[in-house]
Amino acid sequence: MPGKLKSLLPPKWKMAAILSISFALPFLVFIYTVFDLYLHNPADFTVSWKFLLPPLSGVFFLSFFAFTFILLLLWNKKLITGLILLLLCGILVVAARFVLGIFTFAFLYIISAIVIMMVIWVLIVKLLKEDAIDYAMLLMWGSLVAAYVQTLFLNGNMEAIMGHQTDYSERTAGNIINLFIWAVIILIPLCVFIFFKIKKKSFHYEKAFVFSLVILSGMQIAGLVSTALTTELPEGYDQEPVYFTHNAAVNFNSDENIVVFVIDTFDVILVRHALELNPHLWEYFTGFTYYEDNTSEYFDTVASVTSMLTQHHILPWESGWTYIDRAWDRHTMIDTLRDNGYSTNLFLDRTCSFGKYENIRGRTDNTIVADRLNIHFRHFIPVTTRLSLGR
Repeated sequence: MPGKLKSLLPPKWKMAAILSISFALPFLVFIYTVFDLYLHNPADFTVSWKFLLPPLSGVFFLSFFAFTFILLLLWNKKLITGLILLLLCGILVVAARFVLGIFTFAFLYIISAIVIMMVIWVLIVKLLKEDAIDYAMLLMWGSLVAAYVQTLFLNGNMEAIMGHQTDYSERTAGNIINLFIWAVIILIPLCVFIFFKIKKKSFHYEKAFVFSLVILSGMQIAGLVSTALTTELPEGYDQEPVYFTHNAAVNFNSDENIVVFVIDTFDVILVRHALELNPHLWEYFTGFTYYEDNTSEYFDTVASVTSMLTQHHILPWESGWTYIDRAWDRHTMIDTLRDNGYSTNLFLDRTCSFGKYENIRGRTDNTIVADRLNIHFRHFIPVTTRLSLGR
């Protein structure tokens, strides 16, 4: 049995290359990119890193074993085994769709991807033969390096998410250059391999492959550790998570209600222009008081919304988060309402109107403290993956 098993496994450097790429790709997608985003923006998450680590680690290890298994199949060039494996994946997806109700929207895309992978598998095994694993690993090598280059150097001019519609057509030139860089980096290892093959010279890339991925993964781990040690991380809300309940938005008091919509940087000029173009909108303003003498106080959401809620203005030299804490630490309009017997329900965005729930504790009646948080894997894994791949 040991001899038979040894015959199924590739030489030690090829095996080391398989294990290194199987580690490096999932690590980049599910560990490095996600936690790099978290460590640089801890205040934007309502959970601690300890809450995120177990599920992401589970997905990372599953991906590691899946990549290793698939690459070993490529090494052995088992046509039927590969097709059976992909067919089983299709059966599991069908069962998940019609039994568990998962993949409602992505079902056809996933099935189509599996069919395409089956076709590609047949082409790889039949046409590339003994070079199948080399071509696959060289492309994976290039893709991994390109993704890391994107994360480190090519994300500097990405559009900031400020709530407005982004016109990406203005960035066509930059997108083309970015795509060109990706294509060049991905194809360099494969082109070098093909060049040596044409020249009929041996090219054993495995040692360079392993060495470069060890260096790359080491840089990622060192970067994460360094950022974690130099970043003040909040404990998160794992034990007593606080969240808003929206019941008050649809169940009003039978005596008296005051409903205030706070819209930052919404200048009256915009309203006037919209009403001139669509005069029928006046019909929907019954019961509203329309003031034409208002204008936006700030161009930025943090200062604009917080000042409207607290009546305390940001100082010219003050940072946004320092200002939010200072403004909420003082007496606010919300406190005045509560002092006069009103109950208050606030529906706020924590990323731009208050920094932590301590800022509004005792000022709103529509917060709930839960026993603990649960992860819905149906949403957590796809959202996390899109977040990482999007970066």
